[in-house]
Amino acid sequence: MSECLDHCLICGVSRAEVDAVRRRDHYTLGCGIESNTESGFDYDELSPRHRWSPWSDKDLARAGIKSEAFEKYRTADSMTLQYAACDDRVRGHVIVSEESAEFAGLRVGQCWDCGKQIEREASNE
Repeated sequence: MSECLDHCLICGVSRAEVDAVRRRDHYTLGCGIESNTESGFDYDELSPRHRWSPWSDKDLARAGIKSEAFEKYRTADSMTLQYAACDDRVRGHVIVSEESAEFAGLRVGQCWDCGKQIEREASNE
């Protein structure tokens, strides 16, 4: 895969922003996020390097994406991979149990992530 993207798939910064900071301030903008906190600005490094190329099949499989959905997520940012659609993930839906339903404010059998009510399969227990 030799395709080169114009933005980092991890932090979302554009190549133009990285180049502008390098020219103006003479340093390379890291792959991270800045957040405004009570004590001022914080910077958290997300990765030692920016990701300018699409995700490989191995990367997507490691992220828990089903092989049939690889092309859908090939150039998705890292946050989108973390919150991929339940039907596109190997683990599928995460069903609320009776023990956690009241705590979570959800219904038993509802998916934690997408909210869909999942019909329970009859079990032989």
